[in-house]
Amino acid sequence: MSIKTYKFNLLVIQSSSIGQDGTMKFFISDAKDLAILKETMQELSKNPDEVRSILVTFEGKKELLGVAYLKEIDWFSLTLIDAKELSLINQSALVPILSLFFLLSLIFVGYVLHSLVLNPIAKIKAMMKRIEDGEYNLQVSIVGKAEIADLAKQFQTMVKFIQNYNAKLEEKVKARTIELERSQDCIKQLAFYDPLTNLPNRRLLSERFNLLLAQIKRNSNYGALMVLDVDDFKPINDRYGHLAGDELLKQIALRVKSWVRENDTVARFGGDEFSILLDALDTDAKLAKTQSIAIAQKIQDICSKPYQLADTICTCSLSIGITLICKDDQNMEQIFERADKAMYSVKQSSKNAIHFFE
Repeated sequence: MSIKTYKFNLLVIQSSSIGQDGTMKFFISDAKDLAILKETMQELSKNPDEVRSILVTFEGKKELLGVAYLKEIDWFSLTLIDAKELSLINQSALVPILSLFFLLSLIFVGYVLHSLVLNPIAKIKAMMKRIEDGEYNLQVSIVGKAEIADLAKQFQTMVKFIQNYNAKLEEKVKARTIELERSQDCIKQLAFYDPLTNLPNRRLLSERFNLLLAQIKRNSNYGALMVLDVDDFKPINDRYGHLAGDELLKQIALRVKSWVRENDTVARFGGDEFSILLDALDTDAKLAKTQSIAIAQKIQDICSKPYQLADTICTCSLSIGITLICKDDQNMEQIFERADKAMYSVKQSSKNAIHFFE
């Protein structure tokens, strides 16, 4: 049997075209043939494993139209055979040949669709899924031919744009994160530390005091609070200037901090006054007193040595008041009041001395 080749002898139509007469009228103009074709396509949609053949008028001649439904892609395959050869179909020997032709047609159409359309689209979909999952650095290759290749090129361009945009966005986020961290550090520094000496301020010292008090109650040991005041600071500040006065306070802060223990806290509330929380002293009050006085004497000795202030060398002394902190203490203000009284008793007498609150 010979099969006449037509312009449309192998057609593939999407199933969504069933209800659109204009889509199929371009090769089937007879209304009855069109209605039969639509009915056949609807039946095959429900029975995708079957193959149907119908007689239609094509280019003024009767043709045999083979119809099959490609369920996987939701398209229909249409195959035309010249009607002059239809008389041969009644011969039993040609029925298997005709069936084989339809089968081969379907296989050919399926292969073409898979290799030229479905496989490239599946690869593009896989790459899109990887991008959706956040994998922006994948390498996009060109797949398919003609329109599919153009689509892949456009997709490749889009991916490169996304990659560039994502890289710029990451840089902006990184810069913004660094800026935010710096701002947070700055806020924390201003909130808890003295801007001149970088020592803890009253707020941070208050928090450290609550921690110290909890530790003292657990261990039944003593702590201590020292209040230090720079003797005759105002005359030094007036004589050498405010910059020299600030430099003196910074150097005193460094010296005091270098002589206390790691778990002790040195703070500055402002002016020429410093405070020290001593942690983990002895459980015996007399020994704790002795320990705190020994630390105060070391601080007083190291701070009495000369200071280099720009082109000027000067000396100063400290008046120190001390009070113990025990497990029965509750109020930080009362403890500070005791230490202040001890310090002012030194200021009113000889200065440059240590007084313990009894």
